[in-house]
Amino acid sequence: MIVLETERLYLRQWVPDDRVRFKPLLIDPRVTQYVPQRDWTDEKIESQMREYIQQSQGRGWTLWPVIHRADSKFIGFCGFGEEKTSEVGIGWRFLPEYWGQGLATEAAAATLRLGFAKWRFPRAVAHAQKPNVASIRVMEKIGMTCDGVCDHEGIEVVRYVIGNPYASPGPATKMSSPKEKSDADDSPKQVKLVIVIRHDLKMRRGKQIAQGAHAAMSFICRRLQKAGTVSLDDFTDAQRAWLTGTFAKVCCRVNSEAELAEIHDKALAAGLEVHLITDSGKTEFHDQPTETCLAIGPDDADKIDAITGHLELL
Repeated sequence: MIVLETERLYLRQWVPDDRVRFKPLLIDPRVTQYVPQRDWTDEKIESQMREYIQQSQGRGWTLWPVIHRADSKFIGFCGFGEEKTSEVGIGWRFLPEYWGQGLATEAAAATLRLGFAKWRFPRAVAHAQKPNVASIRVMEKIGMTCDGVCDHEGIEVVRYVIGNPYASPGPATKMSSPKEKSDADDSPKQVKLVIVIRHDLKMRRGKQIAQGAHAAMSFICRRLQKAGTVSLDDFTDAQRAWLTGTFAKVCCRVNSEAELAEIHDKALAAGLEVHLITDSGKTEFHDQPTETCLAIGPDDADKIDAITGHLELL
């Protein structure tokens, strides 16, 4: 069963004969240079695989085999594990002949999006030894930031973290005490703005940024164009909280004009402010006006997640 797919890879569930393919990732000294060393007998490898299978069947997430589409080979693994701090850790490992091609970044980014969207992890952590520059570079490319140095299984490592842009608690979170739960219930609701961009148009990155900026500013510009001036009193409570807060924004993607229209209509039906951007087509799209993206909010994160929570991050 396939867990997720990317352009060059797919992650799937474990099968019994993966043991032979799994073994090189555990014993090849090039692969294990920066990980704690263990005596991996065949029995221990099979036991580890059974644990992954049980985790996947139970809580749904684990480390999964990564398959290379071009040659259908098992080339590594990527996925999630539970840290001693009860946080969710993301990890990956690949065969040396597949290094240097951006495959780890491709797999890790897609896996992270899956974890945040499906299991609602509040955040994910990762760690690497300082000399492991390649892994640290992957962490940075998928949006993680350094959180300092810590001890991992007796080894000093740098720790990287990334928060869930959907900001909803997930099944892997640490259990809260009654006081923590009470404090959370009394805390202000989280507010955000979500930009949804058409991925099928294959816009240049600069074009995507420009279109997203148009969408994000529309809730302010429309008021300014109508009244000639604006003040905080002209906005909703959620919008004022956003404007005076941290401007939380999330960029998601859809793969067709029809999908964009569906999100637009659902947001309107839910009573959310939504602005659809139509590009004039002068620099792209052969002079044809084209609907490129939309912005929903700013509004309560829970309300927007009900419309966009299933979408992949851009």
